[in-house]
Amino acid sequence: MYKPSISPPVLSISFVLAGPLVTVLPSDTVVDVLRTFRRKKISCAPILRNAGDKDFQLVDVVDISTFITNSFVQLGEKKFIENVDVLLRVTCDQLADFSAQNPTHTIPTSASIPDVLNLMKETGTYRLALMDTNEHLTQLVTQTNLVEFALLNLDRLQREPDKTIRELGLLPTAPVFTCSDALSTMEVLQEMRNRNVTAVPIVNKQGVMNGMMTVRHLKTLATDNVDNLFLSVSKFLQLITATYMTGNIDMTLRDLLRIMVVNTVHHLFFVDDNGGVYGVVTLTDLISWCFEER
Repeated sequence: MYKPSISPPVLSISFVLAGPLVTVLPSDTVVDVLRTFRRKKISCAPILRNAGDKDFQLVDVVDISTFITNSFVQLGEKKFIENVDVLLRVTCDQLADFSAQNPTHTIPTSASIPDVLNLMKETGTYRLALMDTNEHLTQLVTQTNLVEFALLNLDRLQREPDKTIRELGLLPTAPVFTCSDALSTMEVLQEMRNRNVTAVPIVNKQGVMNGMMTVRHLKTLATDNVDNLFLSVSKFLQLITATYMTGNIDMTLRDLLRIMVVNTVHHLFFVDDNGGVYGVVTLTDLISWCFEER
């Protein structure tokens, strides 16, 4: 059950980091969409045919990752490389919810934050499209927006936000699936698809975490660097200068939210004193911890 103290309309969320709504065209290709995601620092966009289009769908980086890994499995490495230019010219209207994890659900701008939370939970989605009284798309409300709101209103949502998550009994999800740093990037993406996860810690032979691969890293993909997918994942992450952060259960809830909001982190992996991964906290976890009655 969600707390009654969070009944204001969803428009009370500031959308601090979201910025203006970014849309793509049905004719935009995979490369076009990835370029837009990269430039606008987003991972999802509505596909609009015209400004007043009510029949739109969403495309996100998970859809593109699923398309790429499925194509690789179906074609094999040789044919995949031979046909990669064709694959990257596939239009985004063919990729909407290609992952079967990105359905399009709408909610009116007059809805309350609990309405948004309930619909997200019922539909298993990470974002909803906000529609005004004329049924025009105005914005996407995402889990990131909700966690930003939680941080700004944490003292109202939590009695003791400066206690550690250990003290609050808010423990990371375990166990955690990891990938070896010797695997190729494509192999890691395939493992992520098979496990239905969007981020995975990368570990060395000793099991020590030394990186993190996420589907959002695919936004670096362009026509001239597809070969990067066949580099070892450690080399790929080094090449794109990817960074990562780790957590521990002696950090406060407020600090945990700050880390994930300020660094736009969707997953925070927790490591022990030896660098081994033992848990993960996601945006879904934070929303549950901050908004639900306990």
